[in-house]
Amino acid sequence: MKAYTDIEQSHRLAEILPLASIDMRYAPFGDTHPWFMEESLIEKDSIPCWSLAALFEIIPVIIERAGKKYRRRMDESEKDFNIWYEEIDSGLAQSDLDIIAPNMVDACVTMIEKLHNEKLL
Repeated sequence: MKAYTDIEQSHRLAEILPLASIDMRYAPFGDTHPWFMEESLIEKDSIPCWSLAALFEIIPVIIERAGKKYRRRMDESEKDFNIWYEEIDSGLAQSDLDIIAPNMVDACVTMIEKLHNEKLL
């Protein structure tokens, strides 16, 4: 099970998420460690990284768009993981806010990027 963002995802998220959301890091030698915001513990070449738990915290449970409220939904099957938003009043899923990925981390990263692009974060 993928438990945290890979290096490529980490670079992309570092451009759009606040530093306070970072909870891990890739150290200069490639291993991962908890992220400490104390400057003395951050090596020059460290890459910020997000755990699955941190990603879940970033994705809002409720969003509002065009005067309607939407609720986050998640589902896991044997093959993939799905995150989507459905309108609270009607229960209808929003096809443009529906992500299917092979694992939870990839689905969360893609949803965060989509919500950022839509200015919904």
